[in-house]
Amino acid sequence: MKIISGILKGRKIEVNNKLEYRPTLSRIREDIFNILLHNPNITFDKKNSNFADVYCGSGSIGIEALSRGFKHCHFNDIDNAQIKKISLFLKNFPNLNYSLSDNDISNELDQILWSSFDVIYFDPPYEIKLEPIILQKIEKIKNQAIIITETSHKIFEATQSTYNKSYKNKFINFFFANELKKL
Repeated sequence: MKIISGILKGRKIEVNNKLEYRPTLSRIREDIFNILLHNPNITFDKKNSNFADVYCGSGSIGIEALSRGFKHCHFNDIDNAQIKKISLFLKNFPNLNYSLSDNDISNELDQILWSSFDVIYFDPPYEIKLEPIILQKIEKIKNQAIIITETSHKIFEATQSTYNKSYKNKFINFFFANELKKL
């Protein structure tokens, strides 16, 4: 899997094909960042923004965020082997600002500092019910934060997403945290 754009463009991220996670395809990663960085309804300063790649798997989304100029990225995955693999890759680029954790975010007592993120990307295994997890964290997330979800079904249908796109077997949604706080 290759990084699409930015300072790390063309670098290869190793992916273990035997694992059960499904790395986000290049065209979907490109769509996500085009929406995030070019949609007129979504405005923020990426050079001063912190990104979180939650359920990060291969880390491709967070690495892409760093490559495209985000100030900091936090990678979290319950699989410590994946966190180590991401760490080994990122150590080759000492100018990148990142942090890593292997928290179980379904636990209310996770150690993640949710209020520090401007963009949070949630891409859990499809069998995980994401809505209750996000709602459990939502009061800790800053109002203007952008929450992006990748799921196998539509979520938060009680509120309108800022942007959504459907693919053959997945849905990408962009929400503002302040809208989800109303639920």
